[in-house]
Amino acid sequence: MPTVRRSVALLGATDRSDPDLDVLRREPELFELVALSGGEQLGNWRASSMSSTSRASLSSATPIATRWPTRGANVDIVVGDEGLSALAASADIIVNAVLGFAGLPVTLSALKAGKRLALANKESLIAAAALVARVRSTPGATMLPVDSEHCAIHQCLASSPGEAVT
Repeated sequence: MPTVRRSVALLGATDRSDPDLDVLRREPELFELVALSGGEQLGNWRASSMSSTSRASLSSATPIATRWPTRGANVDIVVGDEGLSALAASADIIVNAVLGFAGLPVTLSALKAGKRLALANKESLIAAAALVARVRSTPGATMLPVDSEHCAIHQCLASSPGEAVT
């Protein structure tokens, strides 16, 4: 059975995102990085993070994105909250690692667009659990916790019979 290549947006990238990029690099037939955001961290990323054959987008809250080395890459630059929200709807899989409350619009945009959300931003749930639950009902929208704390809770709840959880 042929595999489907999924586009990935890694939003809120930091120096701790190298393992995420390693997975994408090791599995190019399964994943393509099409969007990357990282605020001030973007200055630390190399253009080689993006495929030279694909269209990619970068986002930053600051003008640093306009100075990012894009040699050999087909890159669009978007800046600010609107750009970040647009990127959150631009791929099959959205990894939301945007820090703090700033990650809430990413969570909402991804779910409203019916995307698969890998959530590493627990503040989205703390600040707006009811709102997130509503938009999560959008057809196609799925959410999987990937941050260590809420991923552990998710795994515990998923492995327990419903009546055992109180």
